[in-house]
Amino acid sequence: GLRDRYSQIPWKEMAGFRDILIHDYMGVDLSVVWETTQENLPELKVQIQ
Repeated sequence: GLRDRYSQIPWKEMAGFRDILIHDYMGVDLSVVWETTQENLPELKVQIQ
């Protein structure tokens, strides 16, 4: 499956971040979301290409 193919991806951490966004959206720190998009997503993109 996808997780096996990309085992270097921190799937558990990504799911945890998603849970925070879905269940606690009123308390989400937008600076953390921005930091994630700027720092973590580019690295993730490289890993899955």
